[in-house]
Amino acid sequence: MLQPKEIEEKYTELVNNNAIIENTTVLSNLKFSKAENDLALADGLLKISIKKNALFGNKTFFDWVIVASYFSIFHSTQALLGLKKVKIIKRRHEATLFAFAKHFITTKELEDELFFIYENVENKAKELLDIFEEEKRKRGLFQYNRLSRENLEPAKESLNNAKKFVDTIRFILSKNNMI
Repeated sequence: MLQPKEIEEKYTELVNNNAIIENTTVLSNLKFSKAENDLALADGLLKISIKKNALFGNKTFFDWVIVASYFSIFHSTQALLGLKKVKIIKRRHEATLFAFAKHFITTKELEDELFFIYENVENKAKELLDIFEEEKRKRGLFQYNRLSRENLEPAKESLNNAKKFVDTIRFILSKNNMI
């Protein structure tokens, strides 16, 4: 897990390199729509891959379930950053992770937002950061380094993680009238 000092240093570096722009307009509704589309794609690809229908034969797309699941997390996080008027311009994946950690984890603001839906909010907030970090790592590993047919269990796990993450962000964005 990322440590507060590391988060602060990296975030400052990303702001100084114009990868992260603060106090600007973010199209949270658009970003969240992309997240929902990514999640629907991941779900559909998993179903197609398990069924192995006549259209695709024995082809599976488990690696793309992982990729689409990750992108649903990525886009919903960018939508959430709209609450802070933080826009990611460069080094998008790294910058999104560190901006999320800085604005919602180290400040414990995500815990406050989650208080209404979860009992153990501190662990839930950290769990969401862990999900983002893990799915970012898996996206690279499974997209580039493993055959799709070997990825059924990781694909199911990624989809479940993405559903949990996106549902949580949906609740927060709705509560704040962002979507």
